[in-house]
Amino acid sequence: AIRLAIVFIILCYFFVSLKIFEVFWPSSEIRLNGAGYSNTNYGFTVKLPESWNGFTTSTSKWICHKTKVSGYQKFAEGPLLIIHHPSWNGDNSRQDIPVMVFTVKQWEDHSLGKFYVGNAPFPPSKLGSNSRYVFALPAQYNDAFLPGYEEVEKILEANPLIAIDG
Repeated sequence: AIRLAIVFIILCYFFVSLKIFEVFWPSSEIRLNGAGYSNTNYGFTVKLPESWNGFTTSTSKWICHKTKVSGYQKFAEGPLLIIHHPSWNGDNSRQDIPVMVFTVKQWEDHSLGKFYVGNAPFPPSKLGSNSRYVFALPAQYNDAFLPGYEEVEKILEANPLIAIDG
């Protein structure tokens, strides 16, 4: 019985070390060991898998309006940083990783219901924060179900954002 147990342990080690199990049971886990996006202006890094090496970025802004009796009034705005998959281009749409940047005060006001961002029935999801900024994912960032949205969901499930103070 002891010999059989030793043989079993050796075989398991062999299979694991050669990643033979992954051939038959592929891992749905995403490994964030590729290049990462770092933003020193706001103090955060987003870890990405190797399939995202060669990514590009662009910048936009989020704007929210507060309803007044006389119409809409701009209430708050901030940067929207967008990380594009390497195969993304103007003709080939793919799911991006958008990161909204709020000041801590803006996030507090938003959390208190002083303003709302977007038309979704739920707020942006907090990805992380440092002492100056809160980083969030827009509420309806993946509503178009673009190619790659499943991969982006797996990346986000792995908590890829690391906030840095400094």
